[in-house]
Amino acid sequence: MFYPDTHDYNKLIDLGLTKDEFLDLQIKYKHGFEEYLKTIIDFNEINSYILMSGNLHKIEDDDRNFYKKYSSLGSDFFYLRNNIHIERLDVYELGTLKGNPDKEFYEKTYEKVLFETEKDTNIFIGTAVPTNEVKGRSLIFEFAHDMRKESSVERYAASNISKYIKDLLNKYSESRNIPISFLEYKAIPDYFL
Repeated sequence: MFYPDTHDYNKLIDLGLTKDEFLDLQIKYKHGFEEYLKTIIDFNEINSYILMSGNLHKIEDDDRNFYKKYSSLGSDFFYLRNNIHIERLDVYELGTLKGNPDKEFYEKTYEKVLFETEKDTNIFIGTAVPTNEVKGRSLIFEFAHDMRKESSVERYAASNISKYIKDLLNKYSESRNIPISFLEYKAIPDYFL
């Protein structure tokens, strides 16, 4: 998740981070935040439901998909999809991240690091179609499966799983007052859906 052509890259240089250090700190932040999230959301419940509800086909993109590759949520189908903007941290916060950040660190910084926008506007993840529209100020979760390899029974199961996850995340969002968005990625170009 390194974007050298953005204005944030200059801040990265100002903070004295190399590309490798930047990526390592992004992964560290992602893992630490996901550990914090596990105290709020029961990902075991979600993962168990996915596994019992259907024989879904995994998308074979582990080496290319930063979000899935470095996920610590324990699923081949479900992961946190937010970009990790550690370049937005101040020098003190970056120092904390380099050390041993605690739960409070993630509670105080996740909106700055994970949310894409400062205002309540919508953004698109991937192609600009309605199914890819999410709140820019939210935690974005993605349920991904390879619909190209699924039978009609498996597609029906995937549809039920998607609804279940979305409903469950909405309950967590309401009870914890955390804005959450949900995406389903089916490995099929949007114009075929």
